[in-house]
Amino acid sequence: MARNVKLQEFTPAQKKSIKRKLKSNESHLRHELELTNLKINRLEEDIVRQGCPGIYL
Repeated sequence: MARNVKLQEFTPAQKKSIKRKLKSNESHLRHELELTNLKINRLEEDIVRQGCPGIYL
């Protein structure tokens, strides 16, 4: 995501289609990150609820 933001900053204003694609890509990356974080939280909660034989709390 940092690379995408950096590319957006350095892309000239005349390259409108590239800027539009970069913004679209950034929103897609943010959405994927949010979904991944939700999945990790859900998996952690499942481990705590069900227990894991290899983990001792």
